[in-house]
Order: sequence, then C-alpha cells, then structure tokens
Amino acid sequence: PDRDWKNNWYKQNKNYFCNYQTRAAKNELTPFLVALAKENCVDGDKIRGGDAVNFSIGQGDTIITPLKLTQMYAAIANGGTIWQPTVGQAIVGSDGKVIREIAPTILGKIAASKSTISFLRDALRQVVISGTGAGSFSGFPVPVSGKTGTAEVFGLNTNGTKKDNTSWFASFAPSDKPRYAVVMMVSQGGFGASTSAVGVRKIYQTLFGVDGSKVDPAKAIFPSGPPKIIPKISPTTKVKTS
Repeated sequence: PDRDWKNNWYKQNKNYFCNYQTRAAKNELTPFLVALAKENCVDGDKIRGGDAVNFSIGQGDTIITPLKLTQMYAAIANGGTIWQPTVGQAIVGSDGKVIREIAPTILGKIAASKSTISFLRDALRQVVISGTGAGSFSGFPVPVSGKTGTAEVFGLNTNGTKKDNTSWFASFAPSDKPRYAVVMMVSQGGFGASTSAVGVRKIYQTLFGVDGSKVDPAKAIFPSGPPKIIPKISPTTKVKTS
C-alpha cells in the first residue's frame, strides 16, 4: 500500500484503537492486544520497522490480488516482460464477424537483471522439487515452478471461532518453457501446500492432459497451448434473449 492508503486506514481505524479498552470484549483485553491498540492509536499512520519485516513475507499491510500475482509470476516466467491482463482475445458479433481484436499490451519490464530473474526461476523450481510444494506435486510429470503461501489472518469469525489462514499457491509451468501461470487463493483455506497447491495441480492436470504419471496431449484442454486463433462462430448462431 502507498502513503495515502496508510493514512486512510489510520483515519478509519483510529477511534477503534484509541477506545479499544472500552469497546473490546473481556477476552480481547490481553496485554498484547491492549499494547497493540495503544501503539496503533498513537502512530498507526507510520511505517515502522516491524512493518518492513511483514512486507518481506507478504504479511501485514501487503495488498495483492490473485490476478496481480499471476501477472508477476508470468513476468518472471517470460524473462521480465509485464503484460496487461485481459479477459478476452476479441469481440465477435453473433453473426461471427470480428468487431475488434484485443491486442496484447506491454506495461513494462521488471527492474531486475537477467541473473536475478534466473535465480528467482531456479528458486521457484526448487520449492516444488524439495521445498514446501514438493509433496503436492510428487510424481507430477510436468515440471512446475511456484511458491506456497500461508497468510495469517487476525480476528474471529461471526460464530466466535478463530479465523484460519489464507492459502496461496503461485506458479508457472512447464518450468523450462513456461506456457501458463496459475495462481490460487483460498480464503481461510489453511496451508498453501495442503489446499491451494493441490488445487493448482488439478488445474495443470487439465491444461496439460496429465493422466497419472504421464502426459496425454490428446486429453489436454488446449493441445497446442494457449489459443492463438479466434474461434469461429457460425452465422446461424442465434442470440438468446430473456
């Protein structure tokens, strides 16, 4: 988050922290939570040393969407180019006529050297070979590079139970010649390795046509890779109206 975000957050939450001892439930008046509220009341608009530690592991005030993380991993996979995400390849009329093609747009380049990007790619591969993602992709025939994420969540659910962790797994595959970047986030899903990584494996199974420990291209949802040709719509297609 930027400076404006931090200031807005402080304005919205200042009264809560400054009046914490009179507003909090009895079981929430622990020494730690009281001290934390006092700290946030006094200087909750400041970036502190502890915040930097949280930022480095994606915790604290770090804000990112699964789509943005996919964009980041795609850039690492392709050598450093940052592409504008799009949800369509073209606008096609009901008569099959192409109204407008949506051309890919380059937003910029990662401000990192080739050696740094190469190091990142190798590190992400090692996560799946011998790190936290190894168990989830054991025996998988397509080399996958990625990183598990387990983001702790503070607070309670409406039924009084403690909120579970946010589960993440960000990836690209195949590791040597990437064709896809896939990210999964499950709110209160627990550990990244046991929830999101397992889900991403199933997505890659469909993308590549994985059958057990083998790859059957005929079973792949896109046998030739991501579609490059705009699908044709028959002129006889009728638009459904409600």
